[in-house]
Amino acid sequence: ELAGKVAIITGGGGAIGEGVGRILLEAGACVALLDFDEEAARAAAKRLGQGTLAVTADVTSEESMTAAMEKVCHAFGGVDIVVPNAGVAHSAPILEHDLEDWQRLTAVNQTGVFLTLKTVGKILRRQSQGGSVVVISSKNVLAPGAEFSAYSASKAGAHQLAKVAALEWAPENVTVNLVCP
Repeated sequence: ELAGKVAIITGGGGAIGEGVGRILLEAGACVALLDFDEEAARAAAKRLGQGTLAVTADVTSEESMTAAMEKVCHAFGGVDIVVPNAGVAHSAPILEHDLEDWQRLTAVNQTGVFLTLKTVGKILRRQSQGGSVVVISSKNVLAPGAEFSAYSASKAGAHQLAKVAALEWAPENVTVNLVCP
């Protein structure tokens, strides 16, 4: 059902990213696995096989995301589906949480979704053919746990970004959904 479609998955070198990639490949899509960890992305692409591309990308850098999107478009001719999946977790009580860890989680989990949406959104607009976005959310958005303040707050921010993107992009035939693995 996805023959001829191109999908991008951030955090593609991780278990969830690879699993999503497998499902999209089985449905006929070409898949680009974007990951900060080049080795992990290449290993996942190798396991998934033909129709998969590994691309090194830092979701916290607009320049890196723009370059990665250009590589995918050059390799596959465009983008139809994007799955903002890159994420990190850290557990600590609020009173013991280091600012550096808080900022790292916010940069990857929230800003990473923002930059993924921004860079792919420009491509989808240029293509003028609609598209699909599926943001990987978390149960922590609605039911946060103790000692997961940075993770829960950053995922809640990403959740809201997806809802705003859905409102803004619906007139352009771009659907935006959220799923919790």
